[in-house]
Amino acid sequence: MGKKNVLVTLPVSEAQRAALAGAYPEGCFTYCTEPCEADVREAEIILGDVPLRLLKSAPKLQWLQLGSSGADHCTRPGVLNPGVRLTSATGAFGLAVSEYLLAGTLALLKNFNRYFKNQERREWRPMEDAATIDVFRMLVVGLGSIGGEYGRKMKALGSYVVGIRRHPAAKPAWLDEAFDLSALETELPKADIVAMALPNTPETVHLMDGKKIGLMKRSAILLNAGRGSAVVTDDLCRALREGRIAGACLDVTDPEPLPPEHPLWHAENVLITPHVSGQTRRKYDGIFRIMIEN
Repeated sequence: MGKKNVLVTLPVSEAQRAALAGAYPEGCFTYCTEPCEADVREAEIILGDVPLRLLKSAPKLQWLQLGSSGADHCTRPGVLNPGVRLTSATGAFGLAVSEYLLAGTLALLKNFNRYFKNQERREWRPMEDAATIDVFRMLVVGLGSIGGEYGRKMKALGSYVVGIRRHPAAKPAWLDEAFDLSALETELPKADIVAMALPNTPETVHLMDGKKIGLMKRSAILLNAGRGSAVVTDDLCRALREGRIAGACLDVTDPEPLPPEHPLWHAENVLITPHVSGQTRRKYDGIFRIMIEN
């Protein structure tokens, strides 16, 4: 039986190439970070991401291993041929994104974003309303690798951590309380910090609308490093502008990229980053480990 054509679109080192060859000796590997239609046409296995338009030119494709945790863009009708196996890099970004969420939490609680603005204006203006994490009740919505890593960090720093999963499951030992999505409206009014780490699914789109944001404490902050579609942006803008929540840290938005004229840029006490929470110097290490295992 002949070897299978494997197209690798992620940047990998020579050592990683050797590891791939060792893990799958049946493969004939082609490495190309900017694949063309001809590359994709011959591929039976693709490790990494390719433009969706090129996937229509992949009649031999049997397995697509994404370099991203989200896979919803590839599950739409007509993107992949029937029978193509699809796997994602879920689990590769838990450490990096959880650190981002922790950084965003501390930045808002310690007023760093407001101090940065004062620094630009060269204003020496102390603030006395900084908070400490140990007295807070955390609500982590989404307990995958990202939400789980973040929750464990906040628990280690002294927070009371409550988790919400999309579906019922056993409570991890480190978690104080655990619920499914049906408990969200009951738990939101109790939380000092609400951190969202959800995928894009029909049940999570616009999950945090004006009604649910309105259930939060005025002193609470909202963080989102899952998918921008989980939050109704106009409702969040209104809540921030009217002071109905204390602040927000967003690595994802809806729409995305966020247009320059969008009012969210000017909302009160908001930190916005361009979907970079998983971008680190070692970001490919976790993806590569999953590729090897698969």
